[in-house]
Amino acid sequence: MIPGKNILFFLLATTIFEVNAQKVQQIRLIQLEQIIYAQKAPVVVVNFWATWCQPCVEELPHFEKISKENPAVKVLLINLDPLTNTTAKVRPFLKSRRITAQVYILDEDKPDQWIGRVHIDWSGAIPATLFIANQQKQLVEQQLTKEQLENKIQSLLP
Repeated sequence: MIPGKNILFFLLATTIFEVNAQKVQQIRLIQLEQIIYAQKAPVVVVNFWATWCQPCVEELPHFEKISKENPAVKVLLINLDPLTNTTAKVRPFLKSRRITAQVYILDEDKPDQWIGRVHIDWSGAIPATLFIANQQKQLVEQQLTKEQLENKIQSLLP
């Protein structure tokens, strides 16, 4: 192959990767009521996580996989890093791990006031995952394995 064509191919591939990577970086602001009441999917899975939480980081790929493979399930990844870390830490974290599921930051500034609105039994510890199906909310306040997550979702699907 001609060296110039190799360079052109490399630049084209890098550009395509960077364009696709930009999708990874999108983080949206969301209000708590939008999470709990406005979702129309048969099953909504809301995962509360942070970049500094190792168990959260370990289970994140399971949620990514579910968001890609199961259209009956709406996955919301709610990042709990400080808002000031969004650009400096969260976006690069998502990019490096190729997370494409939609990531949100809560438009709430006092956790002691909104944690109980997510679920009355939630202590505020993470990782925590809220499952919403049939107007019912169930909270799992622990790291989930791939199998635990899949089994829980299957049990909630109509």
